[in-house]
Amino acid sequence: VSKYPIDYYRVDTVKHVDGTTWSAFKNALTAIDPDFKMIGEWAGAGYGTDTGMLRAGRMDSLLDFDFNDQAAKFVTGDLAGAENFLSARNAAIDNTASLGAFLSSHDENGFIYTLMSKGKSEEEARNLALVAASLQLTAKGQVVIYYGEEIGNSDGEENYPYNTNRNDFDWSKVTDDNAALAHYKKMLAIRNQYTDVLAKGTRTTIAADNAKGLDVFKRSYGDTELTIALNVTNEPVTYSVSLGSEYANADLKDRYSRKSYKADDMGNVEITVPAAADGGTVVLARTGADEMDRGYQVTFDYNCDELAPVTIEVE
Repeated sequence: VSKYPIDYYRVDTVKHVDGTTWSAFKNALTAIDPDFKMIGEWAGAGYGTDTGMLRAGRMDSLLDFDFNDQAAKFVTGDLAGAENFLSARNAAIDNTASLGAFLSSHDENGFIYTLMSKGKSEEEARNLALVAASLQLTAKGQVVIYYGEEIGNSDGEENYPYNTNRNDFDWSKVTDDNAALAHYKKMLAIRNQYTDVLAKGTRTTIAADNAKGLDVFKRSYGDTELTIALNVTNEPVTYSVSLGSEYANADLKDRYSRKSYKADDMGNVEITVPAAADGGTVVLARTGADEMDRGYQVTFDYNCDELAPVTIEVE
């Protein structure tokens, strides 16, 4: 850290090292760089699990082992249950005790494999994985993307000693017509555009309708607010959102589709949330100078000759 521009460590299996050592390690790193952060892997950790690593001068964040289970619950029909969990999780996270949301990892089944094991066809699982990615990329804390998820590779099983969840990255899928890659580019651009709102902001549930397969919630930070709608069905869903009188006659834009909307004089707006196969996502924001109404694009630069194989550039 003293020699190279390293900002963050992902620390493996922190439960097998004593807390005194982690405290000393963190103190030494902070002496070099006060802004240095660490995210630890403690199997089973979540917002309700006291590992002794957070708010203790040890880890700044832990990998969230509850999130992928809740994401699977969400896209397979229990949106209300998952939304209740995510609201409580949101309230529990702060800058001294954060969490890194993941869908797949090298120690667990791939997310698409998990959905297929719950009875979904491969096509259904791949479509629902797009909505799960939106759930993840609009969640508070950090986002941890397991290599290959962004091109649709999360169908492996944690089946030691074969470990097909650790399969090779399929470079042939890095194409302009890869739906998963296009979806991740859009959602990462939105997360970068609204970093404070999505990484730090509050979460308020508007509707979590299991029957409609639709979840609508607000993420807010300071004066900026996003209304997010996620659809886990195979058909578009039309929904009338009541945004409040402060949105009377407001001009709005879906940052995902770039479609424009206008609220009525009561602050209501009718949106169309695309089917899961088409991303299943609306991220609605007020337009205007204060909302940075720009077209953001994320570029993935894959370079096998470098130590860090993936860089993300936002233009």
